[in-house]
Amino acid sequence: MKLSTTAIIFIVVGAVIMFSNLLQEPLGWPRWTGPVLSIGGALLIWCGVWASRRAKKRGEISPHPLTLEQYNTRLRLGLIAVVLASLTLPFYASYTGVTLPFPQLLICALVSCGLCIAILLLAFRRYRPKT
Repeated sequence: MKLSTTAIIFIVVGAVIMFSNLLQEPLGWPRWTGPVLSIGGALLIWCGVWASRRAKKRGEISPHPLTLEQYNTRLRLGLIAVVLASLTLPFYASYTGVTLPFPQLLICALVSCGLCIAILLLAFRRYRPKT
């Protein structure tokens, strides 16, 4: 398996482990699994970043510049994912132990959505293809 594929697998598995940490109470896992999952997920994500940098040094990942169409597609997909993930907060927050009234959860979700969109747009600004 190529090192770049390994890096992607590490990052995805680390993110899934970090997300499963949110659901430890509804799944009935003991309290000690919280820190273990957090540290394990962060370690896997770090290993994925390290493997990705190593693959770039070896030349396995050739940096192809994005076309404007690819950039717009990725930005649109990222925006859809961020909006869906942040606006569903009021529906899954109660399963994670958060006990706020629905209007407050809705306000938190809207603020979170706005911040996530701003961060995504700032991050994507760096990769915009030069025309």
